[in-house]
Amino acid sequence: MATAKRALGINLSAVVRDEDLADYLQAAVARNTSLIQSLSDDIVKRIEQTVYTSGIAGNSVTTLRKSLQAQFGITDRRARLIARDQTGKFNSDLNKIRQQQAGVTSYV
Repeated sequence: MATAKRALGINLSAVVRDEDLADYLQAAVARNTSLIQSLSDDIVKRIEQTVYTSGIAGNSVTTLRKSLQAQFGITDRRARLIARDQTGKFNSDLNKIRQQQAGVTSYV
């Protein structure tokens, strides 16, 4: 998001807010983080908020990984996996809703 803002002059966090995507993205992040196994429900809920905040801020996978390690004491390998997986899912869900809003009804 930060790269898009610099390159295009667009604040994507404002787009998410202005186009009422926040609730959809929060639900998508909740659905995706609920799939994380072997962590307590409390930690998964806190990771959910961290992933959402990171996605809206346009943070990189590396930034999210470091945040997960610092906040939750997750090993580097596990934090890297969660950060890659959740960032990809966040971006995919954002792209999906934006395409639906644009009128795209199907894709291959």
